[in-house]
Amino acid sequence: MTANLVVPGRIGGNRSATSGAGGAFPGGGHLLVGHEGEPRNVAEFVRILALPAGSFTSGQTIHVNGGMYLP
Repeated sequence: MTANLVVPGRIGGNRSATSGAGGAFPGGGHLLVGHEGEPRNVAEFVRILALPAGSFTSGQTIHVNGGMYLP
């Protein structure tokens, strides 16, 4: 059994009225990749973890965020 946590960063698209203002990044920064992510960016990573190729990965927190947060 494996257990991992995927933490998405800023994902583009319409936001609900209760999701917050969006807008500027904390500290006035920007994404290292130069654009917001798309839902498929996160989905593709989750797919990799679900495949046999991801079976040896366990206990990880994986930030899929375009460089917004660098631990």
